[in-house]
Amino acid sequence: MDTITFREHQQRLVSNIQAIQDLSPSVAEAFLTVPRHPFLSHYYVHRAGTREWTRYERKESREWYEHIYKDQPLVTRVDEYGRTLSSSSQPSVMARMLDVLDVQAGMKVLEVGTGTGYNAALLAQLTKDPRFITTIDIDSTALEEARQALKEVGNEDGMTIATGDGSAGYHQNAPYDRIVVTASSPHVPLAWMQQLKPQGILVCVLQPRYAPLGGILKAQKQEEGLKGQIVGPASFMVLRDEHYAKRNIQIDMRASCITSFPHSPSLFPLNLLRENHHFSFFLYKRIPDLHTFQRPKEQEMIFYQYSSPQGYLVFNQRTHQVSLYGIRSCAYSIWNQLVSTYSLWLHCGTPSITQYHFEMEMVDGKQYLSLITSSGNIWPFEE
Repeated sequence: MDTITFREHQQRLVSNIQAIQDLSPSVAEAFLTVPRHPFLSHYYVHRAGTREWTRYERKESREWYEHIYKDQPLVTRVDEYGRTLSSSSQPSVMARMLDVLDVQAGMKVLEVGTGTGYNAALLAQLTKDPRFITTIDIDSTALEEARQALKEVGNEDGMTIATGDGSAGYHQNAPYDRIVVTASSPHVPLAWMQQLKPQGILVCVLQPRYAPLGGILKAQKQEEGLKGQIVGPASFMVLRDEHYAKRNIQIDMRASCITSFPHSPSLFPLNLLRENHHFSFFLYKRIPDLHTFQRPKEQEMIFYQYSSPQGYLVFNQRTHQVSLYGIRSCAYSIWNQLVSTYSLWLHCGTPSITQYHFEMEMVDGKQYLSLITSSGNIWPFEE
């Protein structure tokens, strides 16, 4: 192994992260100590405009290390539909979440979503002992690969590595000082709060199931329940369960066009959805079952709702036309919701993603996400 080569790139990765965000000394040391490449025997790159992926195998070379130690997520597993199942998360996002988690030596930590095992190794470094770490993943094959990689870097001895549904936590080792979730969820499962110690901290990504982006939630367990707020944007793959593969709703692309009209950016600026994560988060919290996909050759973006896929909306980016297809009521509803949501976002003062506060009740697990506007008003979202 070319030790000098990978250490050089590892150091550069940490320097690049520190250039865009503050890192605590302990988190920086963890990233400098734990190598990333042993957790990646391969990765996939998506072929634009298709559902196909190209697989790249591990090479002990400068080029391999250079790619592995870039601040980027790397997809490690895909399914037969071309959907991503697992990845090595973007290091700067991992660092942000670990900083927010505030892990100290000797703390008991539950990680939901083992993935490649890289984050579990970083947690073991922060607690100073792998025995304090419990990590759980639903994918038994990925979990075994992670176990071998953890053993290779010397962080597996005494760590609890379990297969199971992460939304249920892992009660056998509870309670925990810290829980970190490396997958997204539209809500916080009750089990996570129940398995935290008093004053324990949960860090996870709240993200509507079909949204391209979510928010990092930091919440602390108090007498009345969990309380916290969104501290920044993040985009993680959905937390999988046994029903994941069955979620595959199709729309009828042969449906008749109801009407077309010129697109007015003043009513709904399409570019804002791609370029502004504050608006994107607001939109998907208000329309949680909204789904979008693109047809690159036609230069079209399609919007529909999983609750009513019989009607949909098409933005043509070449002709700047909006077209409604299928069942009239469904298609009209999508357009009206997009326009009204943008209007409401403006009315609230174009709020930042960090203006959302979270509460979860201790007894029944009811949870609320509220937007605190710049004028001090509260806008509640249903969870």
